[in-house]
Amino acid sequence: MTQIVDERRRIVIPRHVAKTLGIGSGDRVAFERVGDRFAITKVETRNQKLEEIMDQDPERTGKPESVSPREMTRIWKD
Repeated sequence: MTQIVDERRRIVIPRHVAKTLGIGSGDRVAFERVGDRFAITKVETRNQKLEEIMDQDPERTGKPESVSPREMTRIWKD
């Protein structure tokens, strides 16, 4: 699968690729170097992460769940 780069170095992400990655208009994407190639991934915003956390419905045991500082940083990092 190939795409043409326009004069402003832009490309169009094919519909089925965007759908597979869950990418929509206004979403952020990241390009990661993997050897001599690049991978594209959707970047979740803080609001999306917060909504995901708020949508959780964990089993209530009455005991707080331990979260490491590293895990907290990962959750809130851009």
